[in-house]
Amino acid sequence: MKMLLPSPADQYDKANEAQTRSKIEQADALNQKKGQDVVINKNRLILTDANGVQWAASISTSGVLTWVEL
Repeated sequence: MKMLLPSPADQYDKANEAQTRSKIEQADALNQKKGQDVVINKNRLILTDANGVQWAASISTSGVLTWVEL
């Protein structure tokens, strides 16, 4: 996801600056942080092998991990 910020105002505007900072903070909250667990809920984990083939992982309710070539 690309973050799009509003264009800067010609002159400093406190409200515009607050809005920009808020957007940056919201986008930052979505980023994975170093030292944290990676939790994937509804999205897929997709890895690319050395030959460039992509594989998607899924897990069953019994914990069996399965890879499907994309």
